[in-house]
Amino acid sequence: MAAPPALSAAWFPHEQRTTATAIGITVGAILGAGSFIIGPLIVTQKPDNQTEHHNMTSAWEDSSWLSQGNSTNFSTAKSQIMLLMYVEFAWTALIFLLILAYFPDKPPSPPTLSASKNRLAFRSGVKQLLRNGRFWLVCVSYGILFGTLSSFGGLLDVNLSPHNVTQVEAGWVGFYSQIAGGASGIVVGRFSDMLGGHFKLTILVMTVGYIGSLLWLVLMLYHSIIPFSTVSVYVSNLLMGVFALGSEPLFFELGVEATYPIAEGVTTCVLTWVNNLFGLLLLLVVMVMPGGGTSSTRTADWMGWATLGCGAAVLPLMLVFRERYGRLAVDTGKRT
Repeated sequence: MAAPPALSAAWFPHEQRTTATAIGITVGAILGAGSFIIGPLIVTQKPDNQTEHHNMTSAWEDSSWLSQGNSTNFSTAKSQIMLLMYVEFAWTALIFLLILAYFPDKPPSPPTLSASKNRLAFRSGVKQLLRNGRFWLVCVSYGILFGTLSSFGGLLDVNLSPHNVTQVEAGWVGFYSQIAGGASGIVVGRFSDMLGGHFKLTILVMTVGYIGSLLWLVLMLYHSIIPFSTVSVYVSNLLMGVFALGSEPLFFELGVEATYPIAEGVTTCVLTWVNNLFGLLLLLVVMVMPGGGTSSTRTADWMGWATLGCGAAVLPLMLVFRERYGRLAVDTGKRT
């Protein structure tokens, strides 16, 4: 996730940079959509309804529960999950070996003026990054939106199961959402390149759309305020993907612009780390909640509202953010 902005800075002119970053980030989302299909195809064993709503940790510790014939189901599921992980490892290892075999560091000549200039040393860059308030507005906004969304989305089949939506059906919902989000990211990235900046306004508009889509889903799944339907599940998740993943490349590019001349790789690694941190925090809260566990309807409801609240928190953070495109100004000779 952290690599595309550094690659686009080294290889592409400024009028193509955001598009290149968007392709680098969203192609991962588009190809990652396959996991929603491959996962259910390999991991076919799923506990029955009684088992499904049993706390997984206590299940393994409760010998009487396992003696009721559920141990066979879990043993099969465990083997299938390990097979899935080995398949994913093999694919990742292959890509890694190809990169080792051939991956040029940079083109023969720098595509932009900023690409030819030295970046701050790692230690100096980190120190300056920690003191950059504008960067932390972008970083926290990105982290709370995408970190919580990734954790909430990762439990999509659990959240949909009370409505008799199968694991396979939930996989297709996630698949189409990822595909739509990836396509949206590329379109928004190209549009932003044509505008030559103005990332803040685009992020605000996309975030409002994301909040509306997630609110639709939460009110439908947990409160029946909006009637449940499979079509609504698909459409709301599709729109969430379009609005959320469509804005993701802009967060990376805005963070890099706010921290120039700090190396792009340093900035984007911190963005990615904070994203993972917020996703981890949401899952940790779920684990320690009274009556928690990801299969709890009460917990799923709380996760939905927490994810929605984190998305809403992005709006005030980005509203106080002051845009300044330091790297773009170097490349164009204009203050932006």
